[in-house]
Amino acid sequence: MPKHKRKDIQQPDSEMGDIEQSRKRFEKLNAAGMNLEIKVPENIEVLVPRGFGDKPTIENPVAELQRGLKEKVFEEFKRQNGRYPESVLMVISDDTRPVNTPRVAIEALLNILEKMKNSGNLPDKVTILTGTGTHKLMQEDDKRQDFSKFLGKELWERLLSRARDLHIQFDERVIDGHDYSRYPIIQHWWKDPSSLIELDATMLGKKIQINNQLFQHEACIIAADVDLHPYMGASGGIYKFCIIGLGGPNNIFVTHSPDALLDSTTGPGRAEGNKFFGLVREMGLNVVNVQKTQGQLKMDPVSANLIMDHYNKRVVDVIVDTIGVGWEQGVSEVFPAYRGDVTREADIVIGGVDSGKDQELAQGARLIDYVMRVNDHERNPVLTGNSDHRVAVLFNPCVFSEGYMGGIATAATYAHLIKLKDIATERASGIRDDLSRVQSVQDALDVIKDAKTGVLEEWEKYLYDEYIAKQGFGEGGQRTLRVLNMLRNFNEILIGTNNRIPDEYVDRDMKIPQEYSDQIRGTDRRYRSVVEFVGLLSPDLTEHLSLEVKKQLPQGVALTLLGIRAFQVDGPNKDEMASQIVHIAIDRHKLITGGHEPNVLLIPDMHTLPQRI
Repeated sequence: MPKHKRKDIQQPDSEMGDIEQSRKRFEKLNAAGMNLEIKVPENIEVLVPRGFGDKPTIENPVAELQRGLKEKVFEEFKRQNGRYPESVLMVISDDTRPVNTPRVAIEALLNILEKMKNSGNLPDKVTILTGTGTHKLMQEDDKRQDFSKFLGKELWERLLSRARDLHIQFDERVIDGHDYSRYPIIQHWWKDPSSLIELDATMLGKKIQINNQLFQHEACIIAADVDLHPYMGASGGIYKFCIIGLGGPNNIFVTHSPDALLDSTTGPGRAEGNKFFGLVREMGLNVVNVQKTQGQLKMDPVSANLIMDHYNKRVVDVIVDTIGVGWEQGVSEVFPAYRGDVTREADIVIGGVDSGKDQELAQGARLIDYVMRVNDHERNPVLTGNSDHRVAVLFNPCVFSEGYMGGIATAATYAHLIKLKDIATERASGIRDDLSRVQSVQDALDVIKDAKTGVLEEWEKYLYDEYIAKQGFGEGGQRTLRVLNMLRNFNEILIGTNNRIPDEYVDRDMKIPQEYSDQIRGTDRRYRSVVEFVGLLSPDLTEHLSLEVKKQLPQGVALTLLGIRAFQVDGPNKDEMASQIVHIAIDRHKLITGGHEPNVLLIPDMHTLPQRI
């Protein structure tokens, strides 16, 4: 089976703040491996992150983290309790996050435990637990080497060889026929009721469900990068780890509701006033309180965070402190560094995707989602006020894999998109006659706009009904709301991709999880390329126009029902095709604005949030 291989994010060679270098970086856009050279307009504005300036590089983050853990966890525990902890829990992220803290934290922990063993102070029990959320579990066998890739082969083998001697707990479960008892890392499995406990505290009528490991240790460490998060504001904090990473179905249902995810205050780069953050924080405080009053925890949980300069691939800070200090300090460094100033409203937004976010359509659209969620008193100061005039261009490989329906979406989101396709197809057939009678492109756009609005309203109602009926959106299904938000906020979305179906998968059915078998039927089970699928999702209506109206359309511009198109960008002419997509976007904007020259915003990096000055 073709496998997705994580690639390093291409970074600029210059210091931050050089607009010309940022422009050059985009013109040689990596887009997670697409390696494009794109001709862009001269009057563009490039989103340049403020960056971390002259903040020095942490040359040995393992040593820094080791010192912090020794002092803030083990020595502080001894000061408070007169002895070292008998049991220690370290929570880390899983391999779906391109982060650095897990391997640094595990190496630092091993170093500490080996010294404690030599001095006779080794804890009786040490548990390494992944905050997996609803993600798939990692495996290590002949077919998959998830742990070796996640931690590095050398560190993984060291952990395996030293675990029992250092009292590190092994998993004891067999899940879906796979024996996990060989692994010295316990993975949270949200569908395993035996690993969950329900608290008396409730949110929206649901009892909070949490992994029971949180209540079985005297000391607790949350180890993660502090990074931007599309909903929480920033990742890496104990609240998100507890409630989502280590939570059960109830938690996912409450936190990933349409009301929370679509709220105008929910978004990256903000914590205070963020509805999603407030919800998760309130639930998380309940968990910490129960840890301390009813569990075995004998000191406040400690956060161990790396601060990464993603632009230059370096660690700029290592923070180890209690929950009220550590993560918050990291946020105070990350939020300003990951912002970039823009001086005008953008009509066209152009960007790519980072490695690790290039596996499917909705996941790769995070960059556009970030721009849509920039709000100031309910108004987006970065995008032009009229959403009918907005165009987005996104370059995304949509790497082929079986798990992502060939590169389109998770099974949950794919089922939602199939419903959208069916609604759009039916609505398209109902406006053909109207389109054949229009006398101008503007009249056609008005007909299509009314039809699109109706489609999205019907789809949103379906999504709400699905959320209630299935008690959630399923794995990755919340990304469907990102698609809904995009379609509402942009007149046109153009996607350049090199996704193709390998020959051995042509005319084959996808592996559809049982819970979606009733929603994904017939030919919808067949592997399709992203270009083909988007063409079915958003029917091209140009053919229904009269010849006179068609002549009013610029070359390359088409009218589709949902305003989303995908283009094949590969082969020897890929750079030319990518550049052509940008010019189609410009022509599209001029068409819908009566010739207005667009303001174009280039966003070279997903880790940069635009801020209007």
